Amino acid sequence: MLSDEKTDTGITFYGGDPLLHPNITEIVRFCREKGYRKIGILTNTGSLDESGLEDLLENGLNSVGIYFNSFNEEVHKRLTGG
Repeated sequence: MLSDEKTDTGITFYGGDPLLHPNITEIVRFCREKGYRKIGILTNTGSLDESGLEDLLENGLNSVGIYFNSFNEEVHKRLTGG
């Protein structure tokens, strides 16, 4: 566990797409167990699915950053609702 003075310590996974890692949920859970309060992922949305995201949120993920290599109208509508 991190010391009390570091309870705001955060970690963000990025580079390629962290959602492709087969153990990303376990990695997020491990970070939460170690005391990280801000756990994020930067993704290109290529492997973003609702059930996987739900599992990550239940295990401690609380931030998702999204970037696009090129504009995809279908993905944009799904993420923004319009």
